[in-house]
Amino acid sequence: MKKIKYFIYRLPILGLALGLVMGIFSSCNDWLNVEPSDKILEQRLFSSEPGINAALNGIYMKMAEVNLYGNQLTVSSIEVMAQRYETAKMSDKRVELYLAKYDYNKLETTKPLIANLWKNLYSTILNTNLFIENMEKSTLLPQHKKDILLGEAYGLRAFLHFDLFRLFGPVYAANPEGLAIPYYTSSEAYKRPRLKASEVAQFLILDIDKSIELLKNDPIITEGTMSYGMNNPLEDFYRYRNHRFNYYASLMLKSRMQLYFGNPQEAAVIADQIISATEAIFPFTSPASITDSRNPDKRFSTEIIFGIENKDFKKINEDFFVQSKKSDDALVVREEILKTIFDISSDFDIYPDYRAKNWVSYRYSGDGVDPNSETKLRISNKFANLTTDTVSFKFLQPLMRISELYYIKAEYSKSLDPINTIYTARGLPDTDQEIEGLITKEYQREFFGEGQLFYYYKRKNFSQIIDGNSDNGYIPMTQENYIFPIPDAEIEN
Repeated sequence: MKKIKYFIYRLPILGLALGLVMGIFSSCNDWLNVEPSDKILEQRLFSSEPGINAALNGIYMKMAEVNLYGNQLTVSSIEVMAQRYETAKMSDKRVELYLAKYDYNKLETTKPLIANLWKNLYSTILNTNLFIENMEKSTLLPQHKKDILLGEAYGLRAFLHFDLFRLFGPVYAANPEGLAIPYYTSSEAYKRPRLKASEVAQFLILDIDKSIELLKNDPIITEGTMSYGMNNPLEDFYRYRNHRFNYYASLMLKSRMQLYFGNPQEAAVIADQIISATEAIFPFTSPASITDSRNPDKRFSTEIIFGIENKDFKKINEDFFVQSKKSDDALVVREEILKTIFDISSDFDIYPDYRAKNWVSYRYSGDGVDPNSETKLRISNKFANLTTDTVSFKFLQPLMRISELYYIKAEYSKSLDPINTIYTARGLPDTDQEIEGLITKEYQREFFGEGQLFYYYKRKNFSQIIDGNSDNGYIPMTQENYIFPIPDAEIEN
């Protein structure tokens, strides 16, 4: 019999936070003369408000790294698993080739990627727990600030565990009692057993309820997102609320969870609560902003309830979304698939849906012959570089947006009204299509580069999904395709 052992480390984020705060502490030069233990580092870090802020920022910065939400869990790997891209002609050295085939056991590609996702998600969780433990015993901050920071941390712990659960856990709709993941509520990196999926669900709800309660006085409720600074570092830390895990992000995560756990009515009630309370806080992005000639808001940034600062957008575009790369190196999509998704029967480029306009014709501009020269392809410019540094959404990677709540309402009510609200915001006339198929197409249209489509397929336990390597084909899906294996390094005889 095998037993599970989890090797998870918390020190890197403490070190990152230390780097953030070194310039703030005038007395920290003596740290350079000793070999500090992580406990000493903790004590120093949590002994001042700048240190506390840096510790929490370190968690957000870790989430924004390439191995997590800065790439793998948003624009690349998780989207490949949802069959977003053409991958069949990629090099056999590329992890995307095997992810698209759901071959999770390739020694040089998928196995290391999966192991790194596991390690980085749990490492971030343990650092979040470390933050919670230190903040709960701290008397340094006034209670209203302490509550907000703890509320963010509990919400992040739930958010990170939930994505681990959606990656490594069973298909909940088919096997709620199957083994899922360990749930860490302590910063101690000791071995914890894998819990049943239903047990993980209970922990998730406990954490998100705690977050909601702590964030009940979040300034976003009365002041909105406050997407501008006041040149006061300590007070600005509580601004830019949709760049942090705020009150409405906590409520939305609970709605997302309840839907995943098979409770659509509870999910819809919460979704309606958020929509009703936030029309002025998360308004639909205006057509003028979307089509702005200098800084087009292709991410519909005013609608983002929670996102992270991703400073690597330029590199992501250079790696995946440029015409100078051959199509077997870039992340390209077959035009016929997009036409199916968007219900386009005529010229793609004149279709009015603002989301479709984020897909431009791919024409290889480099030397040589492109391997897909006979196939009509499109490439995304959703995350294209913006010309103005001061644009508040320049580096904003969406993780939660208001439109998902409309789809949750529609899925429960079977009403087209919520979807037609989205249609209006996207430049489309009302629709009378069949609701179930329409919701699927809306997930395919709406959440590109945000990592939600694969999880939608898994929640619905679809037996087949669109094949990214075929103009009109489908690829069969088994429950095994939807589940990452536990990394080998976590199992010992």
